[in-house]
Amino acid sequence: MRTTLEPSVKSCIVRTVASAGAVLLCASVALAGPVKIIDVSASGQVFSRTSCAPTICQETHASGTSTVIGRFDAVLLDVVNFYDGTFTGTGVFTTPEGSTITTEYTGLVGPADPNGVSSFIAFHDVVAGTGKYEHASGGIRVTGTVDAALRIEIVGTGTLSK
Repeated sequence: MRTTLEPSVKSCIVRTVASAGAVLLCASVALAGPVKIIDVSASGQVFSRTSCAPTICQETHASGTSTVIGRFDAVLLDVVNFYDGTFTGTGVFTTPEGSTITTEYTGLVGPADPNGVSSFIAFHDVVAGTGKYEHASGGIRVTGTVDAALRIEIVGTGTLSK
């Protein structure tokens, strides 16, 4: 048996559903905050390297600046597969006042050139934050180099919402 609703009841239901959708949309935008373009540059050093067969685990410390968060220090924990050049990791970026942004990333490093310099690309997804970056989200694409002395240089761009 099919029930037919009065046009005024149908109209009320449609307005209620549309209003609820608008409220949810506004709430999600308010919680996420505005999306900002972020440009990053940093340099650092691989400090420790150990075999975590069949890969290499390494810890990198870096410092740099960004257009959104200003100065930062970073600790990156990488797992590098030297057979295919892929790597994954987790990074924690700390601002001078102690707020943090945590990322998870994947990347690819190329073979070293005759001077011992390798180029790499990585894609960072923002997965957590503390302080003024609590509930942050976004992603950053970085490119960089690592030399034979394990010094790194990076630049990147992406988005950050907080």
